[in-house]
Amino acid sequence: MTETWKPLRGKWGQRYEISESGQIRNIDTGRRLKLYRQRLKGAEKDAVRVIVTLALNNERKTFHVSRLVYETFKDVDLKPLQTVGFLDGDSTNLHWSNLFIEKQREPEPEQAVAVGKISAEYEQAARKGVSITDFARQHGLSDQAMLRLIGALAWNALREEKGLEPESIPAPRVRPNRRK
Repeated sequence: MTETWKPLRGKWGQRYEISESGQIRNIDTGRRLKLYRQRLKGAEKDAVRVIVTLALNNERKTFHVSRLVYETFKDVDLKPLQTVGFLDGDSTNLHWSNLFIEKQREPEPEQAVAVGKISAEYEQAARKGVSITDFARQHGLSDQAMLRLIGALAWNALREEKGLEPESIPAPRVRPNRRK
């Protein structure tokens, strides 16, 4: 039985195509790309995802192969927070028939209350000149988590000030400074 190949969706389809079982190859050369296993942080001991890095016009980007297979063969565009699950539980079985969209979990009400409480406390602490690092340590948060929280607060305030709908403008992504 022959394997079905389709070009990837979007700009990456100019150079790469993917098989129904998750193999990726360069359209020009026919060379198959090496797939890697990525262990998921904070997950079960054996939780892994298969990833691949694609390059096009001096741009490199790493993708979960399961997501590429699902989008290409089910002909859908997944939202950024949607994740692909595996019917048989095997994250290395990348055949399109084994993939499904996992239901997104809603945040627990306690989490929303905790975020609101920390947000209010941070506003008061910031007025007193407490640093982000000190405040984060007091609450058991990383600096990065604290920066995301502050960014979300500032962005929500801007949306309210301008009278915008919550989804009309996406919030900016906060990236940590990797230089030391």
